[in-house]
Amino acid sequence: MPQIKSAKKRMLITEKKNAANKSLSSEMKTQIKKFEKTLSTDIEAAKAMLPETVSIIDTAAKKNIISDKAASRKQAHLYNAINKAEKAKSEVKEEVQAVEEVKEEVKEEVKPAPKKRATKSTTAAKETAVEGEAKVVKKKTTATKAKTEKAE
Repeated sequence: MPQIKSAKKRMLITEKKNAANKSLSSEMKTQIKKFEKTLSTDIEAAKAMLPETVSIIDTAAKKNIISDKAASRKQAHLYNAINKAEKAKSEVKEEVQAVEEVKEEVKEEVKPAPKKRATKSTTAAKETAVEGEAKVVKKKTTATKAKTEKAE
């Protein structure tokens, strides 16, 4: 502890300034974090928050809590983040449009396949499956029919 009256006074003043500087520094950091979180969810809301965030950074620079160059750098990061997000959003929209156009072209080119009609063998297989038998009815071709007729 200082013994001299002026040194005691300087110590008290320094403590008060440190508390004020710490408060403003904390407010600046919190505002930047809020801005970044908002930017990740909603670009328009982040654009609305940008002037307030820049103002807090300027105030911190004006009061020598951070240097002017650091303030300028932080502001540049914020503006670049918004520009990057907008660019990514527009690229995604363009990709979605391209995909939709390709889908429409494919729909026009591809015709639906004709529906298959049930044959006697498939209906017989269904009937046997319904009866509880696991038997598969084989379809007789004309060649096998001819062989069975010769054998008889």
